[in-house]
Amino acid sequence: IGPHADLSRYKLVLAPMQYMTDAKTIENFSSYVENGGTLYATYTTGMVDESDLCYLGGFPGGRLSEVFGIWNEEIDALWPAERVSVKDSDGEGFEGKELCELIHAEGAEVIATYASEFYSGMPALTVNSYGKGRAYYQAFRDCGAFKDKFLGDIIDSLPVERAVDTKMPYHTSA
Repeated sequence: IGPHADLSRYKLVLAPMQYMTDAKTIENFSSYVENGGTLYATYTTGMVDESDLCYLGGFPGGRLSEVFGIWNEEIDALWPAERVSVKDSDGEGFEGKELCELIHAEGAEVIATYASEFYSGMPALTVNSYGKGRAYYQAFRDCGAFKDKFLGDIIDSLPVERAVDTKMPYHTSA
């Protein structure tokens, strides 16, 4: 579905890499979460408007910083073979690659943090209660296992009926 579509009928909306985010999308995402929806967004969300102009006042732009309860200080681009370590609150380790945002929690609960590089200890995944809903923000590109675990946990916590009564395996292409 598109970012301007009516999101109210969905229990969970995944919005990866919403770099170009116009005012209508920001309002749609904000009201969706405020009214009880669960939104999962990733790095580079809310960087520019529909004219590719950066939002002033920080990222994610507009009300999205408030919705996610974070602000993005900067982005670190990794070399192709370089990896960053991420740990969840239970100490389980994951790998990130390519892009890592340095975010600050401003009201959001930190679920996972970076465990290597100069941003070790900074948030890597957060969740923020906003209105009646929740907004998750993943600040890095993962190698697959991270999203598999955390999206699985989120789906299991929601009243979502599965089409197939099993967890689907994570698949990577060669």
